[in-house]
Order: sequence, then C-alpha cells, then structure tokens
Amino acid sequence: MVTTSFSCLKIRQDRLNTLVNFGPVYPALHGQFSAGVNKRGLKEGREKGREEGREEGREEGIEEGLEKGLEKGLLSVAKTALKRNLPIEEIMALTGLSREKIQSFE
Repeated sequence: MVTTSFSCLKIRQDRLNTLVNFGPVYPALHGQFSAGVNKRGLKEGREKGREEGREEGREEGIEEGLEKGLEKGLLSVAKTALKRNLPIEEIMALTGLSREKIQSFE
C-alpha cells in the first residue's frame, strides 16, 4: 500500500517536473503570441485613429467652409447696401460687420 501511494506521488512529481521543464518554452510562445496580438491591436488602433482624424478633418472643413460662405455673403450684402446708400449703422446692424470693415468697401 505504501509503495502504491509512493508511486502515485512519483508519477505526479514526474508530471510536475515535466511542466516545470517546459517553463522556459512557455514565455517564448507567449511572447510570440502576444507580439502578434499587439501588432494586430496596433494596426487596428492606427486604422481607427486615422478614420477618426479624417472624420474630424471633414467636420472642421465643413465648419470652416460654412463660416467662409457666411462671411462672403455678409460682405456681399454690405457692398450692395453701400451701393444703395444705406447708412453704415444700418449695415452694421444687418450684417454684424464692423464699421471699419464696411468702410473698407467705399
């Protein structure tokens, strides 16, 4: 009986030793696996970042375009109002442009 339990312990010890002996191999395999995962993660992160950057750029471009278009329209209104001899104070009230800006068209 004692030898049987001893042989079971011996088998368990052998298995444990085998697992321990594979110890140095595991970090190498783990390193290869995690390097592949990290590369994939970096690639996905870069792609997501680029797309977010493009979207932000589009939004900024649209906003800038709208602002320029609005300014161009206000300048056009101010020029037309000056040609029709509207008082500068009225043009300022209508367009929100400064006196100096309106006077620069005269």
